[in-house]
Amino acid sequence: MKMKIMSWNVNGLRACCTLGFERFVAKQNPDIVCCQEIKTKVDLNLPDYHEYWNLCTARKGYSGILVLSKEEPINIITELGCGELDKEGRFMCLEYSDFCLINVYVPNAEHSLQRLDVRKEWDNAIQIFISKLSKAVVLCGDLNVAIESVDVYPENLKNKRTEFGFDTETRDGIKRIIKTCNLIDVYRAYNPTQDHAYTWWSSRLFKRLENRGWRLDYFLISKEIIGEVESVRHLTDVLGSDHCPIELQIRFWHPKCSMELSSDEAGDLWAGINWPRMEQRLYAMQHKLAVAAASHSEEEIERLSGVIVNSFPAKVLAVRKVADSNASPGIDHVKWVSGRDKMQAALSLTADGYHHRPYHCFKIYEDKGKERIIRVATQYDKAMDVLYSFALKPIAEVYGDPYSFGAREGRSA
Repeated sequence: MKMKIMSWNVNGLRACCTLGFERFVAKQNPDIVCCQEIKTKVDLNLPDYHEYWNLCTARKGYSGILVLSKEEPINIITELGCGELDKEGRFMCLEYSDFCLINVYVPNAEHSLQRLDVRKEWDNAIQIFISKLSKAVVLCGDLNVAIESVDVYPENLKNKRTEFGFDTETRDGIKRIIKTCNLIDVYRAYNPTQDHAYTWWSSRLFKRLENRGWRLDYFLISKEIIGEVESVRHLTDVLGSDHCPIELQIRFWHPKCSMELSSDEAGDLWAGINWPRMEQRLYAMQHKLAVAAASHSEEEIERLSGVIVNSFPAKVLAVRKVADSNASPGIDHVKWVSGRDKMQAALSLTADGYHHRPYHCFKIYEDKGKERIIRVATQYDKAMDVLYSFALKPIAEVYGDPYSFGAREGRSA
C-alpha cells in the first residue's frame, strides 16, 4: 500500500483557501493532509476526504489543526493531558491499521522565551504519549524549532544564537523526543548535508524570494518503517502561506531505501523488523506472481518478478535465511553476525549490474579415497540466490509437473 502524506502550516485556513488550498489538495491528491494554524473552521469542498478538526477553544482565531483523510481511522485522540495546552488545538493522533499518524502544532517559546516552560511541558507530554504507542509512528507538523544550524539561513543566526526557535533548551527537547521514542528525521536522513532546505520564511524584506528561511516543518517516523519511505520533499514553489507544504511518500510493501545508516541505526532497524509482517508481504507478492503465471501474462510475470527482487521484505528475509544457516564463509571470509551487518547487507542487495563472485574452493576425501571439490559462495551471493528464488519458485510451481514430489517446496518423496 502506497500512501502520500502532506503537512502544511497554512497560517489561517480561510485566507489559504482564497489562494487555492482546495485546488492544491485536489491536484496533489494525497491520502492524508495535515494542516496546522488553521485558526478557524471553514466549509471545504473536498468530498473525497473525512475531516477531523481540533480548534482552539481558549482563544478565538488562534492555533488549531485539521486532518483530511481518505481512509477513516480506527481511533482519534485530541488531548495529551496538558491542561490548558489541550485547549489550544495543537495535537491530534489518528490510528490506522499499520501506523499512528500524529499531527502537531508545537507551541513556541516566543521571542523572550517566556513560554519556554510551556514548551517543556508539551515536550514531556508528547514523549510520554508516543512511548506508550504499540504501532509505528508518523509524526508531522510545525515543530517551531530548527534542530541543527544547517536548518537555518546563516544570516538569520548572526548574533542570535539564543533566539527562540534555535535556543538550546528547545532544540535539546526535540532531540530528546527523537532519541527516546526511536524516531528519525526523514528529510535529514535522506539529505544529510543538504542546506538551504527551508519550510518557513519571514514575510519581511523578501526573505522567501531570496530563500533566507528556517526548516521548522518535519516528518519524524519510527525507525522500524524508515525502510518503507519512498521519498520526502519540500514543495517550496507552492504559495498561500509563509510556510510551504512538505510531502512524504511511503510504500509499506515495496520500499526503496538507499540511504546510509550509522551502525547503531542499522542495528536498531534490524532489531525492529516485524518478521511475520515481512513474511505476509512476501507471500502476497508471490501469490500475485503465481496468478500471473497461471494466466500466462509474460509482461505481468516480468513486472511482478522485479517487484519481488527489489522489495524490502524479500531482501531482509533472504539475508536472514543465509545468516541463520551458519554456513561457511566464501572467499571473502565475510559472515553476517550482528544486526548492523545484516541490515546493511539487506540494503545493499541489488540486481543492477549483479555478477556472481568467485567461489571458495577446497577438497574433501570421502570413503575409499574419493576426491570431492566443495565450492562455497560468498554470503552476498547466497543471499542473491535466495532473493531470486523468491521470484522463481511461484513460477516453477505453476509450470512444474503436478505429479512430481521430490525436491519440491512443501512436498516430499
